[in-house]
Amino acid sequence: MKTGGHVKELLCSPIPPDYILFGKLVFANIISIIQLIVMFVYAWLVFGLDIMHHLPSLILMILQ
Repeated sequence: MKTGGHVKELLCSPIPPDYILFGKLVFANIISIIQLIVMFVYAWLVFGLDIMHHLPSLILMILQ
């Protein structure tokens, strides 16, 4: 059974390597933004953190 090798297959495709790297970067950023949102909502629900009052600054911090 073959495991891995997806990067080698992508590099052999007609897609420029810059696009592959950019796609991985965008995906990692989306995952990290979702993780931060989940953590803030958890802190709001469980610990009573007042995130609604500071929502603009939290959005700015998440997107930074």
